[in-house]
Amino acid sequence: MAADLGRERLIGASQYMSARELNKYMQKIIDTQAEILSFVNQSPIHSITAESCYNNALFYKGFLLQNAIQIRRAASANAGSAAVFLQLNANRRLLSREMSKPISERDTVTNFQYRIDSLEHELICMVSEVATLTRQTVWHDVAAVLDSNEAAIEFIHYRYYQPAITDSMMYAALVIKNGYSKPRVIPLFKYHMDDPIIHAGHMDNVNYINSLYSLDTRGLVRVDQVRPNLHELIWEPIKEAGLSGIDRIYCSLSGIFHRINLGAIQVDNDHLISDEFEVVRVGSTREVGRFKTNQRDSSSHVVIFGGIDYNSMTVDTSVHTSDLVMHSAQADWGQDRGDLDGTWTYLVGTQKEANTLTDICDSLHIFSQTYTDSRATEDVIKWHGESGYPPSPWLLHLGTHGFFFPDPEEEVSDHLLERKVIFKTSNQPMLRSGLVLAGANYFWQNNQLLAGATEDGILTAEEISYLDLSNTELAVLSACETGLGDIQGNEGVFGLQRAFKIAGTRNLIMSLWKIPDKESQLFMDSFYRFWLVEGHTIRDAFRLAQRERRIYSSHYSWAGFILLSH
Repeated sequence: MAADLGRERLIGASQYMSARELNKYMQKIIDTQAEILSFVNQSPIHSITAESCYNNALFYKGFLLQNAIQIRRAASANAGSAAVFLQLNANRRLLSREMSKPISERDTVTNFQYRIDSLEHELICMVSEVATLTRQTVWHDVAAVLDSNEAAIEFIHYRYYQPAITDSMMYAALVIKNGYSKPRVIPLFKYHMDDPIIHAGHMDNVNYINSLYSLDTRGLVRVDQVRPNLHELIWEPIKEAGLSGIDRIYCSLSGIFHRINLGAIQVDNDHLISDEFEVVRVGSTREVGRFKTNQRDSSSHVVIFGGIDYNSMTVDTSVHTSDLVMHSAQADWGQDRGDLDGTWTYLVGTQKEANTLTDICDSLHIFSQTYTDSRATEDVIKWHGESGYPPSPWLLHLGTHGFFFPDPEEEVSDHLLERKVIFKTSNQPMLRSGLVLAGANYFWQNNQLLAGATEDGILTAEEISYLDLSNTELAVLSACETGLGDIQGNEGVFGLQRAFKIAGTRNLIMSLWKIPDKESQLFMDSFYRFWLVEGHTIRDAFRLAQRERRIYSSHYSWAGFILLSH
Protein backbone atom coordinates (compact mmCIF):
# COMPACT_ATOMS: atom_id res chain seq x y z
CA MET A 1 0.00 0.00 0.00
CA ALA A 2 1.04 3.63 -0.47
CA ALA A 3 0.77 4.19 3.29
CA ASP A 4 3.20 1.36 4.05
CA LEU A 5 5.65 2.63 1.42
CA GLY A 6 5.59 6.12 2.91
CA ARG A 7 6.40 4.80 6.39
CA GLU A 8 9.24 2.64 5.08
CA ARG A 9 10.80 5.56 3.20
CA LEU A 10 10.65 7.81 6.26
CA ILE A 11 12.23 5.14 8.47
CA GLY A 12 15.08 4.82 5.99
CA ALA A 13 15.55 8.57 5.75
CA SER A 14 15.64 8.98 9.55
CA GLN A 15 18.77 6.81 9.71
CA TYR A 16 20.95 9.26 7.80
CA MET A 17 19.20 12.65 7.56
CA SER A 18 19.55 15.53 10.01
CA ALA A 19 16.42 16.90 11.68
CA ARG A 20 16.30 19.86 9.28
CA GLU A 21 16.65 17.61 6.23
CA LEU A 22 14.12 15.15 7.60
CA ASN A 23 11.58 17.91 8.15
CA LYS A 24 11.76 18.97 4.50
CA TYR A 25 11.56 15.38 3.25
CA MET A 26 8.62 14.62 5.49
CA GLN A 27 6.46 17.31 3.92
CA LYS A 28 6.35 15.41 0.63
CA ILE A 29 5.09 12.30 2.40
CA ILE A 30 2.46 14.26 4.36
CA ASP A 31 1.05 15.64 1.10
CA THR A 32 0.72 12.09 -0.22
CA GLN A 33 -1.01 11.01 2.99
CA ALA A 34 -3.51 13.86 2.60
CA GLU A 35 -4.46 12.49 -0.83
CA ILE A 36 -4.94 9.02 0.65
CA LEU A 37 -7.11 10.34 3.50
CA SER A 38 -9.19 12.38 1.07
CA PHE A 39 -9.81 9.20 -0.94
CA VAL A 40 -10.79 7.36 2.26
CA ASN A 41 -13.23 10.15 3.11
CA GLN A 42 -15.06 9.60 -0.18
CA SER A 43 -15.05 5.78 -0.01
CA PRO A 44 -16.56 3.07 2.22
CA ILE A 45 -14.47 2.45 5.33
CA HIS A 46 -13.13 -1.11 5.29
CA SER A 47 -11.16 -2.80 8.09
CA ILE A 48 -7.83 -2.46 6.30
CA THR A 49 -8.51 1.20 5.51
CA ALA A 50 -9.47 2.04 9.10
CA GLU A 51 -6.43 0.23 10.48
CA SER A 52 -4.14 2.02 8.06
CA CYS A 53 -5.56 5.42 9.07
CA TYR A 54 -4.93 4.78 12.78
CA ASN A 55 -1.49 3.26 12.20
CA ASN A 56 -0.51 6.27 10.11
CA ALA A 57 -1.60 8.60 12.91
CA LEU A 58 0.52 6.62 15.39
CA PHE A 59 3.52 6.70 13.08
CA TYR A 60 3.51 10.23 11.69
CA LYS A 61 2.19 12.28 14.61
CA GLY A 62 5.20 13.80 16.33
CA PHE A 63 7.63 11.65 14.33
CA LEU A 64 10.43 14.23 14.38
CA LEU A 65 9.85 14.94 18.07
CA GLN A 66 9.97 11.28 19.06
CA ASN A 67 12.98 10.68 16.85
CA ALA A 68 14.84 13.52 18.59
CA ILE A 69 13.86 12.30 22.08
CA GLN A 70 14.90 8.72 21.43
CA ILE A 71 18.21 9.66 19.81
CA ARG A 72 18.93 11.85 22.85
CA ARG A 73 18.22 8.94 25.21
CA ALA A 74 20.32 6.52 23.16
CA ALA A 75 23.18 9.02 22.90
CA SER A 76 23.62 9.03 26.68
CA ALA A 77 24.24 5.25 26.69
CA ASN A 78 27.97 5.53 25.97
CA ALA A 79 30.70 8.10 26.37
CA GLY A 80 31.46 8.49 22.66
CA SER A 81 27.95 9.37 21.52
CA ALA A 82 27.34 11.44 24.66
CA ALA A 83 30.36 13.60 23.80
CA VAL A 84 29.08 14.17 20.26
CA PHE A 85 25.64 15.03 21.66
CA LEU A 86 27.16 17.63 23.99
CA GLN A 87 29.00 19.19 21.03
CA LEU A 88 25.74 19.19 19.08
CA ASN A 89 23.84 20.98 21.83
CA ALA A 90 26.66 23.48 22.30
CA ASN A 91 26.43 24.42 18.62
CA ARG A 92 22.65 24.57 18.80
CA ARG A 93 22.94 27.03 21.69
CA LEU A 94 25.37 29.17 19.72
CA LEU A 95 23.04 29.14 16.73
CA SER A 96 20.10 30.07 18.95
CA ARG A 97 22.06 33.00 20.35
CA GLU A 98 23.02 34.09 16.84
CA MET A 99 19.38 33.90 15.69
CA SER A 100 18.31 36.10 18.60
CA LYS A 101 20.36 38.97 17.14
CA PRO A 102 18.92 41.49 14.68
CA ILE A 103 19.24 40.23 11.09
CA SER A 104 21.93 42.79 10.19
CA GLU A 105 24.19 41.52 13.01
CA ARG A 106 24.11 37.81 12.16
CA ASP A 107 27.15 36.49 10.35
CA THR A 108 27.70 32.81 11.26
CA VAL A 109 24.26 31.22 10.90
CA THR A 110 25.16 29.15 7.83
CA ASN A 111 28.34 27.85 9.43
CA PHE A 112 26.55 26.81 12.61
CA GLN A 113 23.79 25.09 10.64
CA TYR A 114 26.33 23.15 8.57
CA ARG A 115 28.15 22.08 11.74
CA ILE A 116 24.87 21.01 13.38
CA ASP A 117 23.85 18.92 10.37
CA SER A 118 27.28 17.24 10.34
CA LEU A 119 27.15 16.42 14.06
CA GLU A 120 23.62 15.02 13.71
CA HIS A 121 24.78 12.75 10.89
CA GLU A 122 27.70 11.57 13.03
CA LEU A 123 25.49 10.97 16.06
CA ILE A 124 22.91 8.96 14.13
CA CYS A 125 25.65 6.71 12.78
CA MET A 126 27.12 6.22 16.27
CA VAL A 127 23.88 5.32 18.06
CA SER A 128 23.83 1.53 18.01
CA GLU A 129 20.15 1.44 18.98
CA VAL A 130 19.11 3.36 15.87
CA ALA A 131 17.18 0.35 14.52
CA THR A 132 14.89 0.44 17.55
CA LEU A 133 14.28 4.17 17.39
CA THR A 134 11.70 3.79 14.64
CA ARG A 135 9.92 0.71 16.01
CA GLN A 136 6.35 0.97 14.77
CA THR A 137 3.40 0.90 17.14
CA VAL A 138 0.11 -0.26 15.59
CA TRP A 139 -3.42 0.24 16.79
CA HIS A 140 -3.63 -3.30 18.23
CA ASP A 141 -0.75 -2.40 20.59
CA VAL A 142 -2.69 0.58 21.93
CA ALA A 143 -5.96 -1.32 22.26
CA ALA A 144 -4.20 -4.10 24.18
CA VAL A 145 -3.16 -1.79 27.03
CA LEU A 146 -6.55 -0.07 27.35
CA ASP A 147 -8.70 -1.14 30.29
CA SER A 148 -12.36 -1.97 29.70
CA ASN A 149 -13.37 1.52 30.88
CA GLU A 150 -10.92 3.32 28.57
CA ALA A 151 -10.93 4.53 24.98
CA ALA A 152 -8.29 6.21 22.82
CA ILE A 153 -8.90 8.90 20.19
CA GLU A 154 -6.46 10.09 17.55
CA PHE A 155 -7.69 13.38 16.08
CA ILE A 156 -6.33 14.02 12.59
CA HIS A 157 -6.50 16.83 10.06
CA TYR A 158 -5.38 17.04 6.44
CA ARG A 159 -5.64 19.18 3.33
CA TYR A 160 -8.62 18.01 1.29
CA TYR A 161 -8.28 16.75 -2.31
CA GLN A 162 -11.46 16.56 -4.44
CA PRO A 163 -9.69 15.15 -6.50
CA ALA A 164 -7.36 18.16 -6.92
CA ILE A 165 -6.05 20.02 -3.89
CA THR A 166 -8.48 22.51 -2.27
CA ASP A 167 -8.14 25.27 0.33
CA SER A 168 -10.19 23.26 2.84
CA MET A 169 -9.01 21.25 5.83
CA MET A 170 -10.75 18.06 6.96
CA TYR A 171 -10.91 16.89 10.57
CA ALA A 172 -11.72 13.40 11.78
CA ALA A 173 -11.55 11.28 14.94
CA LEU A 174 -10.15 7.74 15.00
CA VAL A 175 -11.58 5.86 18.00
CA ILE A 176 -10.52 2.53 19.51
CA LYS A 177 -11.45 0.48 22.57
CA ASN A 178 -10.16 -2.82 23.86
CA GLY A 179 -12.02 -5.49 21.90
CA TYR A 180 -12.68 -3.42 18.79
CA SER A 181 -12.26 -5.40 15.57
CA LYS A 182 -11.11 -2.22 13.83
CA PRO A 183 -10.79 1.51 14.61
CA ARG A 184 -13.83 3.67 13.98
CA VAL A 185 -13.27 6.54 11.57
CA ILE A 186 -15.54 9.49 12.40
CA PRO A 187 -15.58 12.50 10.03
CA LEU A 188 -16.03 15.70 12.03
CA PHE A 189 -16.01 18.86 9.91
CA LYS A 190 -14.47 20.69 6.97
CA TYR A 191 -13.54 24.35 6.91
CA HIS A 192 -11.85 26.87 4.64
CA MET A 193 -8.54 28.39 5.65
CA ASP A 194 -9.98 31.92 5.66
CA ASP A 195 -12.91 30.92 7.89
CA PRO A 196 -11.38 29.32 11.02
CA ILE A 197 -13.44 27.48 13.61
CA ILE A 198 -11.26 28.92 16.37
CA HIS A 199 -10.28 32.55 15.93
CA ALA A 200 -6.85 33.01 17.54
CA GLY A 201 -7.22 36.79 17.57
CA HIS A 202 -10.22 36.57 19.92
CA MET A 203 -8.67 34.29 22.54
CA ASP A 204 -8.06 37.18 24.95
CA ASN A 205 -11.75 38.13 24.89
CA VAL A 206 -13.71 36.92 27.93
CA ASN A 207 -17.06 36.79 26.14
CA TYR A 208 -15.61 34.95 23.16
CA ILE A 209 -14.00 32.27 25.34
CA ASN A 210 -17.15 31.76 27.39
CA SER A 211 -19.34 31.49 24.29
CA LEU A 212 -16.90 29.12 22.57
CA TYR A 213 -17.46 26.41 25.17
CA SER A 214 -21.14 27.12 25.83
CA LEU A 215 -24.14 25.21 24.52
CA ASP A 216 -26.41 28.21 24.31
CA THR A 217 -24.32 30.85 22.58
CA ARG A 218 -23.60 30.54 18.88
CA GLY A 219 -21.61 32.70 16.52
CA LEU A 220 -18.17 31.45 17.49
CA VAL A 221 -16.27 33.70 15.14
CA ARG A 222 -18.65 36.32 13.80
CA VAL A 223 -21.83 37.31 15.57
CA ASP A 224 -23.62 37.83 12.26
CA GLN A 225 -23.16 34.22 11.19
CA VAL A 226 -24.82 31.34 13.03
CA ARG A 227 -22.36 28.48 13.50
CA PRO A 228 -22.43 25.15 15.31
CA ASN A 229 -20.89 25.13 18.79
CA LEU A 230 -17.96 22.93 19.81
CA HIS A 231 -20.27 20.31 21.24
CA GLU A 232 -22.07 19.89 17.93
CA LEU A 233 -18.88 20.02 15.86
CA ILE A 234 -16.81 17.62 17.91
CA TRP A 235 -18.55 15.75 20.67
CA GLU A 236 -21.91 14.70 19.25
CA PRO A 237 -20.37 12.72 16.34
CA ILE A 238 -17.93 10.98 18.70
CA LYS A 239 -20.57 10.03 21.28
CA GLU A 240 -22.73 8.56 18.54
CA ALA A 241 -19.86 6.17 17.80
CA GLY A 242 -20.51 4.55 21.18
CA LEU A 243 -18.74 5.35 24.44
CA SER A 244 -20.97 3.41 26.83
CA GLY A 245 -19.04 1.98 29.76
CA ILE A 246 -16.15 4.39 29.16
CA ASP A 247 -15.02 6.89 31.80
CA ARG A 248 -11.45 7.66 30.69
CA ILE A 249 -10.43 8.85 27.21
CA TYR A 250 -6.86 9.35 26.00
CA CYS A 251 -6.91 12.09 23.36
CA SER A 252 -4.12 12.92 20.94
CA LEU A 253 -4.81 16.27 19.32
CA SER A 254 -4.23 17.72 15.88
CA GLY A 255 -4.43 21.15 14.23
CA ILE A 256 -6.83 23.57 15.90
CA PHE A 257 -7.63 21.01 18.60
CA HIS A 258 -4.36 22.07 20.23
CA ARG A 259 -6.10 25.36 21.08
CA ILE A 260 -9.08 23.66 22.73
CA ASN A 261 -9.67 22.30 26.23
CA LEU A 262 -11.89 19.35 25.28
CA GLY A 263 -12.94 18.62 28.85
CA ALA A 264 -14.34 22.15 29.23
CA ILE A 265 -16.92 21.79 26.44
CA GLN A 266 -20.46 22.00 27.79
CA VAL A 267 -22.73 18.98 27.10
CA ASP A 268 -25.89 20.20 28.87
CA ASN A 269 -26.93 23.02 31.15
CA ASP A 270 -25.17 21.53 34.18
CA HIS A 271 -22.37 19.32 32.87
CA LEU A 272 -19.14 19.44 30.90
CA ILE A 273 -17.36 16.62 29.07
CA SER A 274 -14.97 16.38 32.04
CA ASP A 275 -17.93 15.54 34.30
CA GLU A 276 -18.68 12.45 32.21
CA PHE A 277 -15.15 11.40 31.27
CA GLU A 278 -11.61 11.87 32.44
CA VAL A 279 -10.04 13.40 29.34
CA VAL A 280 -6.29 12.69 29.30
CA ARG A 281 -4.39 14.90 26.87
CA VAL A 282 -1.43 13.02 25.34
CA GLY A 283 1.02 13.66 22.54
CA SER A 284 0.14 10.34 20.90
CA THR A 285 -1.97 7.40 22.00
CA ARG A 286 1.07 5.19 21.43
CA GLU A 287 2.16 6.53 24.83
CA VAL A 288 -0.84 5.12 26.71
CA GLY A 289 1.11 2.16 28.09
CA ARG A 290 3.49 4.51 29.88
CA PHE A 291 0.65 5.93 31.97
CA LYS A 292 0.18 2.58 33.66
CA THR A 293 3.45 3.11 35.55
CA ASN A 294 3.63 4.90 38.89
CA GLN A 295 4.81 8.47 39.35
CA ARG A 296 8.36 9.03 40.50
CA ASP A 297 8.71 9.74 44.18
CA SER A 298 9.91 13.08 45.48
CA SER A 299 13.43 11.88 46.22
CA SER A 300 14.77 14.95 44.44
CA HIS A 301 13.73 18.52 45.12
CA VAL A 302 11.37 21.33 44.17
CA VAL A 303 12.45 24.51 42.38
CA ILE A 304 10.12 27.51 42.52
CA PHE A 305 10.17 30.80 40.57
CA GLY A 306 7.85 33.71 41.30
CA GLY A 307 7.70 37.40 42.25
CA ILE A 308 10.32 38.21 39.61
CA ASP A 309 11.93 41.63 39.14
CA TYR A 310 11.94 42.14 35.36
CA ASN A 311 13.57 45.57 35.74
CA SER A 312 16.58 44.26 37.64
CA MET A 313 19.83 45.73 36.36
CA THR A 314 22.04 43.36 38.36
CA VAL A 315 21.96 39.75 39.48
CA ASP A 316 21.59 39.75 43.25
CA THR A 317 22.14 36.87 45.67
CA SER A 318 19.54 37.99 48.18
CA VAL A 319 15.91 39.12 48.12
CA HIS A 320 15.34 42.78 48.96
CA THR A 321 12.22 42.94 51.12
CA SER A 322 11.75 46.65 50.47
CA ASP A 323 11.65 46.01 46.72
CA LEU A 324 9.00 43.31 47.14
CA VAL A 325 6.85 45.62 49.24
CA MET A 326 7.12 48.33 46.58
CA HIS A 327 6.22 45.85 43.82
CA SER A 328 3.22 44.52 45.72
CA ALA A 329 1.87 47.99 46.40
CA GLN A 330 1.99 48.87 42.72
CA ALA A 331 0.76 45.52 41.37
CA ASP A 332 -2.45 45.27 39.42
CA TRP A 333 -4.33 42.06 40.29
CA GLY A 334 -6.36 42.29 37.09
CA GLN A 335 -3.45 42.11 34.67
CA ASP A 336 -2.60 38.96 32.77
CA ARG A 337 0.73 37.20 32.51
CA GLY A 338 1.55 38.36 28.99
CA ASP A 339 3.30 41.23 27.20
CA LEU A 340 2.02 44.69 28.19
CA ASP A 341 3.07 47.34 25.68
CA GLY A 342 6.66 46.16 25.52
CA THR A 343 7.22 46.09 29.30
CA TRP A 344 6.97 43.11 31.62
CA THR A 345 5.37 44.16 34.92
CA TYR A 346 5.66 42.63 38.37
CA LEU A 347 3.09 39.90 39.14
CA VAL A 348 2.00 39.85 42.77
CA GLY A 349 0.13 36.56 42.25
CA THR A 350 3.30 34.72 41.31
CA GLN A 351 4.90 35.81 44.61
CA LYS A 352 1.89 34.47 46.51
CA GLU A 353 2.11 31.20 44.54
CA ALA A 354 5.78 30.88 45.44
CA ASN A 355 5.11 31.57 49.12
CA THR A 356 2.26 29.04 49.30
CA LEU A 357 4.19 26.29 47.53
CA THR A 358 7.27 26.92 49.69
CA ASP A 359 5.14 26.63 52.84
CA ILE A 360 3.61 23.36 51.60
CA CYS A 361 7.04 21.89 50.87
CA ASP A 362 8.31 22.93 54.31
CA SER A 363 5.31 21.34 56.04
CA LEU A 364 5.84 18.09 54.13
CA HIS A 365 9.63 18.14 54.60
CA ILE A 366 10.26 18.33 50.86
CA PHE A 367 13.48 20.15 50.03
CA SER A 368 12.74 23.24 47.94
CA GLN A 369 14.63 26.20 46.50
CA THR A 370 12.71 29.41 45.84
CA TYR A 371 13.96 32.15 43.52
CA THR A 372 12.28 35.56 43.56
CA ASP A 373 13.05 39.17 42.70
CA SER A 374 16.46 39.59 40.98
CA ARG A 375 17.59 36.05 41.90
CA ALA A 376 15.07 34.45 39.50
CA THR A 377 17.45 34.47 36.56
CA GLU A 378 17.84 32.57 33.33
CA ASP A 379 21.23 31.30 34.52
CA VAL A 380 19.60 29.59 37.53
CA ILE A 381 17.14 27.61 35.42
CA LYS A 382 19.89 26.56 33.03
CA TRP A 383 22.03 25.45 35.97
CA HIS A 384 19.21 23.25 37.23
CA GLY A 385 18.85 21.82 33.74
CA GLU A 386 22.49 21.01 33.11
CA SER A 387 23.18 17.38 32.13
CA GLY A 388 24.47 15.27 35.00
CA TYR A 389 24.67 16.69 38.51
CA PRO A 390 22.56 18.07 40.05
CA PRO A 391 19.57 16.10 38.71
CA SER A 392 16.72 18.25 37.47
CA PRO A 393 14.03 19.12 40.03
CA TRP A 394 11.17 16.69 40.65
CA LEU A 395 8.81 19.70 40.45
CA LEU A 396 9.63 22.89 38.55
CA HIS A 397 7.20 25.76 39.14
CA LEU A 398 7.64 28.80 36.90
CA GLY A 399 5.34 31.68 37.86
CA THR A 400 6.06 34.49 35.43
CA HIS A 401 5.11 36.10 32.13
CA GLY A 402 4.99 33.88 29.07
CA PHE A 403 4.81 34.83 25.41
CA PHE A 404 3.99 33.39 22.04
CA PHE A 405 4.10 35.46 18.85
CA PRO A 406 2.50 34.21 15.60
CA ASP A 407 4.58 33.68 12.49
CA PRO A 408 5.43 37.11 11.00
CA GLU A 409 3.83 37.65 7.59
CA GLU A 410 7.14 38.52 6.00
CA GLU A 411 10.76 38.62 7.08
CA VAL A 412 11.85 41.94 8.53
CA SER A 413 14.35 43.76 6.33
CA ASP A 414 13.93 47.46 7.01
CA HIS A 415 16.85 48.62 9.18
CA LEU A 416 14.50 50.51 11.51
CA LEU A 417 12.19 47.56 11.99
CA GLU A 418 15.15 45.29 12.71
CA ARG A 419 15.47 46.96 16.11
CA LYS A 420 12.12 45.55 17.14
CA VAL A 421 12.20 42.70 19.65
CA ILE A 422 13.71 39.87 17.64
CA PHE A 423 11.47 37.29 19.32
CA LYS A 424 8.45 38.83 17.58
CA THR A 425 9.99 38.84 14.13
CA SER A 426 12.00 35.60 14.07
CA ASN A 427 11.14 33.00 11.44
CA GLN A 428 12.08 30.31 14.00
CA PRO A 429 8.94 29.29 15.96
CA MET A 430 10.93 28.05 18.96
CA LEU A 431 12.35 31.57 19.37
CA ARG A 432 8.91 33.20 19.28
CA SER A 433 7.77 31.36 22.42
CA GLY A 434 9.30 31.62 25.86
CA LEU A 435 9.33 32.65 29.52
CA VAL A 436 10.46 35.96 31.02
CA LEU A 437 12.94 36.11 33.91
CA ALA A 438 14.83 38.65 36.03
CA GLY A 439 16.24 41.65 34.16
CA ALA A 440 14.41 40.83 30.92
CA ASN A 441 13.06 44.34 30.32
CA TYR A 442 16.44 45.80 29.46
CA PHE A 443 17.06 43.37 26.61
CA TRP A 444 13.39 43.43 25.54
CA GLN A 445 13.52 47.18 25.08
CA ASN A 446 17.12 47.57 23.81
CA ASN A 447 17.95 44.31 22.00
CA GLN A 448 21.27 44.12 23.80
CA LEU A 449 22.63 42.55 26.98
CA LEU A 450 23.38 44.39 30.18
CA ALA A 451 27.07 45.10 30.66
CA GLY A 452 28.74 41.97 31.98
CA ALA A 453 25.64 39.80 31.59
CA THR A 454 25.81 36.34 29.98
CA GLU A 455 22.05 35.87 29.51
CA ASP A 456 19.26 38.18 28.35
CA GLY A 457 16.54 37.08 30.80
CA ILE A 458 14.40 35.65 27.98
CA LEU A 459 14.26 31.84 28.18
CA THR A 460 13.06 30.73 24.75
CA ALA A 461 11.56 27.36 23.88
CA GLU A 462 14.66 26.70 21.80
CA GLU A 463 16.91 27.12 24.85
CA ILE A 464 14.67 24.95 27.04
CA SER A 465 14.89 22.11 24.53
CA TYR A 466 18.65 21.86 25.20
CA LEU A 467 18.18 21.32 28.95
CA ASP A 468 18.13 17.97 30.74
CA LEU A 469 14.86 17.77 32.70
CA SER A 470 14.64 13.98 32.63
CA ASN A 471 14.16 13.83 36.41
CA THR A 472 11.28 16.31 36.34
CA GLU A 473 7.90 14.72 37.05
CA LEU A 474 5.99 17.97 36.56
CA ALA A 475 6.76 21.40 35.15
CA VAL A 476 4.12 24.04 35.92
CA LEU A 477 4.21 26.97 33.51
CA SER A 478 2.08 29.42 35.45
CA ALA A 479 2.16 32.05 32.74
CA CYS A 480 0.14 33.22 29.74
CA GLU A 481 -0.17 31.28 26.47
CA THR A 482 2.49 28.72 27.42
CA GLY A 483 0.57 26.00 25.58
CA LEU A 484 0.66 27.86 22.27
CA GLY A 485 3.07 27.85 19.37
CA ASP A 486 3.15 27.32 15.62
CA ILE A 487 1.06 24.30 14.66
CA GLN A 488 3.01 22.44 12.01
CA GLY A 489 1.23 19.51 10.41
CA ASN A 490 1.60 16.21 12.24
CA GLU A 491 4.37 17.58 14.45
CA GLY A 492 1.92 19.52 16.60
CA VAL A 493 2.85 22.68 18.49
CA PHE A 494 6.31 24.20 18.07
CA GLY A 495 6.68 26.12 21.30
CA LEU A 496 7.19 25.60 25.03
CA GLN A 497 5.37 22.28 25.21
CA ARG A 498 7.60 20.79 22.55
CA ALA A 499 10.68 22.17 24.30
CA PHE A 500 9.80 20.62 27.65
CA LYS A 501 9.02 17.30 25.97
CA ILE A 502 12.43 17.21 24.31
CA ALA A 503 14.05 18.16 27.63
CA GLY A 504 12.43 15.09 29.22
CA THR A 505 9.66 16.48 31.44
CA ARG A 506 6.96 13.89 32.11
CA ASN A 507 3.95 16.17 32.77
CA LEU A 508 3.25 19.79 31.87
CA ILE A 509 0.65 22.27 33.10
CA MET A 510 0.27 25.13 30.61
CA SER A 511 -2.20 27.78 29.49
CA LEU A 512 -4.03 28.40 26.21
CA TRP A 513 -4.78 32.09 26.67
CA LYS A 514 -4.06 35.11 28.89
CA ILE A 515 -5.48 34.18 32.29
CA PRO A 516 -5.47 37.05 34.84
CA ASP A 517 -2.83 37.02 37.56
CA LYS A 518 -5.16 36.53 40.52
CA GLU A 519 -7.18 33.72 38.90
CA SER A 520 -3.92 31.97 37.97
CA GLN A 521 -2.73 32.15 41.58
CA LEU A 522 -6.02 30.79 42.96
CA PHE A 523 -5.97 27.88 40.52
CA MET A 524 -2.38 26.98 41.42
CA ASP A 525 -3.13 27.10 45.14
CA SER A 526 -6.04 24.69 44.60
CA PHE A 527 -3.95 22.32 42.48
CA TYR A 528 -1.06 22.07 44.94
CA ARG A 529 -3.44 21.54 47.84
CA PHE A 530 -5.12 18.62 46.08
CA TRP A 531 -1.83 17.14 44.81
CA LEU A 532 0.79 17.64 47.52
CA VAL A 533 -1.29 18.10 50.69
CA GLU A 534 -4.19 15.70 50.03
CA GLY A 535 -2.13 13.20 48.03
CA HIS A 536 -4.16 12.90 44.80
CA THR A 537 -2.42 11.98 41.55
CA ILE A 538 -1.37 14.85 39.29
CA ARG A 539 -4.27 14.14 36.91
CA ASP A 540 -6.88 13.89 39.66
CA ALA A 541 -5.57 16.99 41.45
CA PHE A 542 -5.75 18.95 38.20
CA ARG A 543 -9.38 17.89 37.57
CA LEU A 544 -10.37 18.70 41.14
CA ALA A 545 -8.76 22.14 40.89
CA GLN A 546 -10.66 22.90 37.69
CA ARG A 547 -13.94 21.79 39.25
CA GLU A 548 -13.33 23.90 42.33
CA ARG A 549 -12.43 27.05 40.40
CA ARG A 550 -15.32 26.79 37.95
CA ILE A 551 -17.76 27.12 40.88
CA TYR A 552 -16.47 30.65 41.43
CA SER A 553 -15.63 31.85 37.93
CA SER A 554 -16.32 31.52 34.20
CA HIS A 555 -14.52 29.37 31.61
CA TYR A 556 -12.14 32.22 30.86
CA SER A 557 -10.63 32.06 34.36
CA TRP A 558 -9.94 28.33 34.61
CA ALA A 559 -10.44 26.42 31.32
CA GLY A 560 -7.29 27.88 29.80
CA PHE A 561 -5.14 25.62 31.95
CA ILE A 562 -4.35 22.24 30.42
CA LEU A 563 -2.37 19.20 31.57
CA LEU A 564 -0.28 17.37 28.99
CA SER A 565 1.18 13.96 29.86
CA HIS A 566 3.76 12.16 27.80
